[in-house]
Amino acid sequence: RLQALAQCGYQPSKTRPNAAAAPEEEPNRHWFEVPFTKLPPKMLAERRAWLQKGIAFVPEGEAGGLLAEPYQAHLSSSLDAAKGAHLDSFPAMQEAVGALKQD
Repeated sequence: RLQALAQCGYQPSKTRPNAAAAPEEEPNRHWFEVPFTKLPPKMLAERRAWLQKGIAFVPEGEAGGLLAEPYQAHLSSSLDAAKGAHLDSFPAMQEAVGALKQD
């Protein structure tokens, strides 16, 4: 998971949220600093990150939520490429790609 986060530009933070924001902090827990504006809304709504001075601190266990949006964008572009490929001779494949793209 750490490697996937690094590939998306997320590195473990050397800073930790203050104790009042995250009272159950484990001493060896990795945190990821994310600008508040880049935090997925679902993570904010579910209170899966701690906010401090405009920075969202995401614990390692919740950091998978940061990967959902880049993965979805990658999958969508891959489906677009597949849809544009020579699928004319494979109508069933073209139909499957179209159905996946709609979801």
